[in-house]
Amino acid sequence: MDIKPKFRCSIFMRQHSLNIFSNYLNIYSVLKKGDFVPYIPGYKCSKQKAKSNYSIIFIQTKTFSAQLSHDFKTLTISGSIEDITKGRTIPYMAHYLLERPRQYTAQLTTQGAAVSYNNNAVVLLGKRGSGKSNITLELCRKHGYSLIGNDILLMGLANNQGIVYDGTKNFVLRLSSIKHYNTDLTKYFTQTNLKDAWITKTSIPHEKINVKTQSKPAVIKKCFYVHLENNPNTPLLVKKIDHRDSLYMGRLYLYETFSRYIRGVCIPILKGEKPELSSYLPSLDDQICHDNRLNLINWLMDDLGFYYISGSMDVICRYINSKIK
Repeated sequence: MDIKPKFRCSIFMRQHSLNIFSNYLNIYSVLKKGDFVPYIPGYKCSKQKAKSNYSIIFIQTKTFSAQLSHDFKTLTISGSIEDITKGRTIPYMAHYLLERPRQYTAQLTTQGAAVSYNNNAVVLLGKRGSGKSNITLELCRKHGYSLIGNDILLMGLANNQGIVYDGTKNFVLRLSSIKHYNTDLTKYFTQTNLKDAWITKTSIPHEKINVKTQSKPAVIKKCFYVHLENNPNTPLLVKKIDHRDSLYMGRLYLYETFSRYIRGVCIPILKGEKPELSSYLPSLDDQICHDNRLNLINWLMDDLGFYYISGSMDVICRYINSKIK
């Protein structure tokens, strides 16, 4: 006899939450822990029902499908428990679904890094390979900063003040970067084929390298678009990004990076061990989310000031210290 989907557990990302309903009795054991946890900021799974009208319904069947309700509050996923588990499907779909209530409360997910000193946060943005992780490591390991997040951040605006709420606590590092800075971490690269240092990456938990972390919200004091140069003699360049600069480095760049999660670009539905891209996900975006993103972007650009910073590791860290400490 088929078991009807019933409440099994809830998933939290800080204060935002959703409930899990399933016909699979042991879904809680699948969701409470796993290698996905460090990559989802503030992730927690509970047996207590959350006070939330968002939910994921998982129905164990032989064939895979996914359907989002018209109000964007319920995602129904059908498939084998093996595919769902190996694809980390439900945890990442929880992140996707909760981006809407986050942006309704003027919070959002973005890619970047953030550190804190005495609860004063420095946000580092930039393209892949720009040096965000290495600068973050240097500030934490040698200058006394605490890690708020590396790679994925939860940030927003509250009472006309930028806030970093949380972030991932793992470091995903390229061998090409470690060859120049934080060279003692090369021991964590265990791959046998290290010919291409750009594509050779490894993940290091913060506790393995004695990096202090902070999970409470911190006030944003500085926000930089970074470009770390490998030449130790490269001088410092700091320039405020304004309307005269390329749009891609200003408001357009911020709008693009702040929109990726609400529009599902970063979190397609994955299943299986490969993993495979499966069902289509619609954008969760609307006018309210758009307006809240614009408020944060305008605050960063006009009130705080969004700066391009480049140079060697030493001059960048010394400059940041001069503005924070």
